[in-house]
Amino acid sequence: MTTKRADLLPIFEKFIPISEAAQDMFFSFLMETTAPKGTILLKPRQICTRLYFLKEGFAYQYRCTEKANIVTYFWFEQDFITNLPSFLTQIPSTETIEVLDDSILYSITYDQLQLLYQAYPEFNALGRLILEHYYLELANVGDLFSTYPAKSRYDKLLQQKPQLFQQATLGQIASYLNISQETLSRVRAQKEIS
Repeated sequence: MTTKRADLLPIFEKFIPISEAAQDMFFSFLMETTAPKGTILLKPRQICTRLYFLKEGFAYQYRCTEKANIVTYFWFEQDFITNLPSFLTQIPSTETIEVLDDSILYSITYDQLQLLYQAYPEFNALGRLILEHYYLELANVGDLFSTYPAKSRYDKLLQQKPQLFQQATLGQIASYLNISQETLSRVRAQKEIS
């Protein structure tokens, strides 16, 4: 089994079995890329035409404002990366996706994915199931940040994504939690005392 297949098939099989023919078509499209730290995968006003799989590395998505960059999402190894609104509708993104660590990525274009969906109904089902999985995760993040106080947000993030605290800067984490860096430092200090 090739490295790409070994990396991705176990993830696909968590959702649905994929026929050999569908696998062959998918892996014929899949491109492997190395991206050094700081590589921009998507810029604002650019249409997101690729779905990435992060084999190794770390990445994040942010929105630029006049005051600061607002972090909206982080991806870790074994995650799919894309700007969902731009990728699904093929309209320009309002956000940036940047690699935060030297990374290895696999990717497929929007058009190639549409060909797979048309040729193999099981791939269409797989795409829907993966999309539902990430949509629910995004909804959970939105709920967390809109309804919980800072300490609860910090605790939940620490519980759900502990690796984030080893890989991201405090400024990026504070932005993601929608709190100031000072508030994050205070919450962390209180946590260490208790």
